[in-house]
Amino acid sequence: MPTVMQLSNGKVETLLTERDFAYLIEQHMGYEAADYFRSLMEELEHYREEDADYDK
Repeated sequence: MPTVMQLSNGKVETLLTERDFAYLIEQHMGYEAADYFRSLMEELEHYREEDADYDK
């Protein structure tokens, strides 16, 4: 589901995926911040997979 977000500069962005959010982070905070966000998302996905395996 799309999310509409107004940035501090007044610009409105529509986010369709976490990649859109990572792009905004990179544009406004830099590559390292976006890379950190991506690593957190990968870690979250790992935990989701572990949880799904546990539920079987």
